Amino acid sequence: MHDEIAGSIGRLLESLGDGMQFKSGWALVFGVIGAALGGVWPLVILLVLLLTVDFALGFARASRTGGWKSSKFAAGWMKYVFYVLAVFVMALAEEAIAQSAPFRIPVRDLFVGYLCVNEALSCLEHLSFFGVPVPASIRERLREYRDTLCAPTHQPQDRR
Repeated sequence: MHDEIAGSIGRLLESLGDGMQFKSGWALVFGVIGAALGGVWPLVILLVLLLTVDFALGFARASRTGGWKSSKFAAGWMKYVFYVLAVFVMALAEEAIAQSAPFRIPVRDLFVGYLCVNEALSCLEHLSFFGVPVPASIRERLREYRDTLCAPTHQPQDRR
């Protein structure tokens, strides 16, 4: 029994070493990306999960309606790229602000939080399409919250 366990552990350790150059290369790429984004923290992981669920639900919805288009599929993948670039820019902006401000302003976190709300709303819309009883009031409240975050902070005065 003891030899079987030791043999299983040995095989597992050997399999972990298979393709080490490939695995190391990808680990380096994702490590650099994570560092460029200011580190991987729970909010970014949540955003990636929401993006993945939204993409899968959108794909399933397009399959169900027969409205599958390669251009929309490509746009879904490009959203990942643009979100990564946007979070990277916000991380740089946060760092630039930190250089001149006496305290840290969580610009990146606020932006990622906004993206999470936007993706959650999209997921709920897809789920509603599939018959999941998502109350319209919840979707509307999220929509209001998202739109309030994007609203201008002041209204230009009418000069007549």
